Amino acid sequence: FRHLFVDEFQDVNPLQYRLLRAWLGDGDDLFVVGDPHQAIYGWNGADARYLDRFEEAFPVDRFPGVAVLHLRDNYRSTPQILATAAAVLATSRLVAHRPDGPLPTVTAHADEAAEARAITRDVRDRHGPGRPWSTQAVLVRSNAQAAVITEALGRVGIPHRLRGADRLLTRPAVADAMARFRRERYETVIADLRLPPVADQGAGDRPDSPDAAGKAEEAAQAAEDRATLVVLAREYEALDPSPSGPGFASWLVAAVRSGEGADRDVVEVSTFHAAKGLEWPVVHLAGVEDGLVPIVYAKTPGAVAEEQRLLYVAITRAEEELRLHWSRTRVQGGEARERSPSPWLAPIESAVLDLQVASRPVDGRQHLTAPRAELHAHHPEMDAPADTLVERLETWRAQAARVARVAPEAVLDDRTLHAIAQARPRSPQDLEGVPGLGPVKAARFGDALLAALHPD
Repeated sequence: FRHLFVDEFQDVNPLQYRLLRAWLGDGDDLFVVGDPHQAIYGWNGADARYLDRFEEAFPVDRFPGVAVLHLRDNYRSTPQILATAAAVLATSRLVAHRPDGPLPTVTAHADEAAEARAITRDVRDRHGPGRPWSTQAVLVRSNAQAAVITEALGRVGIPHRLRGADRLLTRPAVADAMARFRRERYETVIADLRLPPVADQGAGDRPDSPDAAGKAEEAAQAAEDRATLVVLAREYEALDPSPSGPGFASWLVAAVRSGEGADRDVVEVSTFHAAKGLEWPVVHLAGVEDGLVPIVYAKTPGAVAEEQRLLYVAITRAEEELRLHWSRTRVQGGEARERSPSPWLAPIESAVLDLQVASRPVDGRQHLTAPRAELHAHHPEMDAPADTLVERLETWRAQAARVARVAPEAVLDDRTLHAIAQARPRSPQDLEGVPGLGPVKAARFGDALLAALHPD
């Protein structure tokens, strides 16, 4: 061969890099493509520094004519979707080449069942002439979420496919359960799957050690897989009045195989990771909550940053329409637990609000100046020194930004701070009426905001 081409270069791991250099040998004909904003496989050994420091690894004295081309033009997504993605990952500087589209939406739900029903309604409403099922996808962070979504879609007869479902059968927890289903009583295996998993962390492992982190991730994946099997078993029970272990095992294998084939008109249900490299006109993101986005076992700054990039990847799968959802409670370990929105929903909501304001016609002024013009129209006191309430809110905002590892304006912008100070809310209900705050931020920051306003 004369040429070496490597795609997704941000996902190369050290072993692959050594193999590439060995293949290259004394040659210098190499072309790589990658996006550091889509580096989401660090947990699997990938190292985006090979892309970020490409010119260091391939210096000009050894590789004459080496060049790095920065591609900024985006032909997939609307300006509204790219603005939302940039709110999550501020370093993204893509230029949209599609016409304007609908504003992204953020919706809160009482629990994951209500969330699944709402997404199902959204999917059904967006299907029609010229808009087949295959133009939509539902993306989730974990396979456990996928099971709830597919159950809701199946209940109303919406054709769907769980992307990567065949890989589910090869996971250790699932393979072990499938073997048991074939030889034991159905009721016994299901009862065991519903039991909370037994913690297994080596006595010699420090909680923050790589071994402990790896075990925690494996345990979390096994728990997700067990929960997925329980949900799928309920679907099987609805079809078979006399469920059996061998019957369920055969049904599950058949269900996975029936979803194969890229040409079927189905709604794709996929994890964020499995959706990488794909695109759909309409994308629904489910479970955008703290503990899922970012995932609960992302403890280090590097792991949290990777989760941030993962959300960016999920958002940029959408071409025309993006709808984000989260639940106030979710069942974990057999019990309902309270949830809070992902820390990245706050900057998303701010970006959507700015897009909404910027799209309004303003007599005699450019649309882009509308947010600042409206700010002074509603809050002329902004030109005066900040009063005590605003100072308290700014102090709180700075602390919240440090915790969330975002810029203060991504928590709440100045316009919203002054609107809160002017309204002087004293209850969660009062907060919901403050312009610019929105239901996500009111739910996430409400108690802290009221405490900052009224410390006594």
